[in-house]
Amino acid sequence: MTRRSFRKTPAFLSFAFFALALATLGVTKILPYASCLVENASVPPALSDPTHSFVIGSIRWDVDAYARDPQLQPFRDFFHKNCLAKTGTGAAICVSQVFAAAFPLGMPQRDFYDRNYNPLIDFRRHMAGEPGHCVNRSGLLATMLLSVGIPARVVAIVPLSRTGGHTVVGVWDGAGWQIVDSTANGLLWSPNGTSATDIAQAGETVRLVDPLTFRKALYQYESAIAGNEVVYPEPWLYTRTGNRFSFWPFRGRFVQVGMQRGHLATPLLWMRMVFLLAFLCGIVCLVICFVPLQVHQEMKMQPEGAEWYEAWRELVCPRCARELSYLARGRESWLACAGCQSKFPIINRIPRLLLNQGAGPTEAEARTAASFGFEWSRFSEMYPQWEQNFLDYMAPHPPSFFHGKKVLDAGCGNGRHSYYAAKYGAEVWAVDASQAADVAARNTGGCRVNVVQADLNHLPFAPHSFDLVYSLGVLHHLADPEASLRYLLRFLKPDGEIRVFLYWNPVFPSLKHTLLATVTFLRQLTTRLPHRVVYTLSYVAATVAWVGFVWPYRVLRTFPRCQRLAEGLPMRQYSRYPFRTCVNDQFDRFSAPIERRFTRAEVEDLFRRAGREDVTVRQNFGWVASSSCEG
Repeated sequence: MTRRSFRKTPAFLSFAFFALALATLGVTKILPYASCLVENASVPPALSDPTHSFVIGSIRWDVDAYARDPQLQPFRDFFHKNCLAKTGTGAAICVSQVFAAAFPLGMPQRDFYDRNYNPLIDFRRHMAGEPGHCVNRSGLLATMLLSVGIPARVVAIVPLSRTGGHTVVGVWDGAGWQIVDSTANGLLWSPNGTSATDIAQAGETVRLVDPLTFRKALYQYESAIAGNEVVYPEPWLYTRTGNRFSFWPFRGRFVQVGMQRGHLATPLLWMRMVFLLAFLCGIVCLVICFVPLQVHQEMKMQPEGAEWYEAWRELVCPRCARELSYLARGRESWLACAGCQSKFPIINRIPRLLLNQGAGPTEAEARTAASFGFEWSRFSEMYPQWEQNFLDYMAPHPPSFFHGKKVLDAGCGNGRHSYYAAKYGAEVWAVDASQAADVAARNTGGCRVNVVQADLNHLPFAPHSFDLVYSLGVLHHLADPEASLRYLLRFLKPDGEIRVFLYWNPVFPSLKHTLLATVTFLRQLTTRLPHRVVYTLSYVAATVAWVGFVWPYRVLRTFPRCQRLAEGLPMRQYSRYPFRTCVNDQFDRFSAPIERRFTRAEVEDLFRRAGREDVTVRQNFGWVASSSCEG
């Protein structure tokens, strides 16, 4: 495999993600209020007097604060000059009539949805004759009423048909909310009621009412007004003072109330999430294209000699448990069984003792083995941090515990655990069913590590051969963990110890539980994707984890008062390791078809069913279970 061909996949994915981000951005711009935050909420019933303040969703109208705000003093002065002693809907109609006399209907230079809107400057321009439509009139009316302590809020009625619509003002009249149309100088009426939600759901029966006589006018609103979504813009947009409930790059926050829940808010949320994820994925794939990648090539076959075979005399046939003989012909060599006539090739000085030449008993097992073969060929690095990682798994045993012991590493992966066990003085037999055996052989070269490619359910060893058998992160990827555990116990000496690491399954609802549920859902797709695609996507998942949890953990733990919060963050263990370790684990989670998770009670029960009553289980970002008594 060449470096050039290897980079085609992330380059293509980068282009595809950026195209998706651009398309999503285009779709988002078409949606109403595309540059704003929109949330769903319900209008609370008018059980309390909103004279001082009122709330819809996460937006708060602090009426008392607006009545004291010095920036709104010009509006206060104008109201006292033209509508003194007016309250409620009477004040709203009075101001609307003054507006109608001062400036005509028409398209203004800007309205309060624009970033550079200034209510005082625009108010003076309109009073000088600049035209204004319903948005300007409603925004100025609501601002003026709030400036004198009259509860008011702008109401945008957004059409489901995407055409038409109208902007009005909700005004508190002492007994309930009334809708004032500042463009037509009247009140809106429907048989359902006079609130904004009543008006929006009234169908074709919305009419303009004379505010003085309350007689129904002849004017009936078209369907562009009725049967639509009610949206409340945050007051900062039209007052440009007080608290702001949105953040950059959004212009403002809107609360949506209507019959079609999610009509505006949900599409906007999904479009923004897709855009951000697609853009992030594109960046990660682009980075992968330019990061130097280790190109793994097949090791050349080396000639085998009879003297080399001396180290492998302890191996037996995995099919019939008979002794194996060493045979060679030219540059080829193999181990042969005289009992069942099986032959096992020796390639790159590694005996390949697979009964089915790498294929598992089931398709899922074969795909799982292939996934790990790909994984360890891409993540072959040996980091200094692996030593402490190995000691954490082996605690409370010190390094001296391994001296002189014969150890079986069942599922050795890239050989990192075997390396340190041999470094501490053990004779290690490292076994893996996948092509990871080649990686382990390279990483443990020069150590007392004998690497064998074999199935963990058909091992080429005699019973009671090992002082310590460990299998770290392997049993939960096997079809029958209990049967595999029983099988491994055969090779343990009577006074030996077995130790395994298993994925945990949180019992109580938590953020970790939610993340695991999300991963489990996504695995239904990712386990069916090509390994190269999952490899690229693993960088995306690791980046999200790094930004969302690892970096915050590193920051929070520096503050004494935040350490408890920091220790509660998921995935904080990656703060001790390089970034590619997190990528490695994400590939592990999203690629292997077989994966199981256990509670503490399930781990204890697993050992007891296997005949080990003395099991000890402890946490280490999963479960480390060990048993050292004779079963």
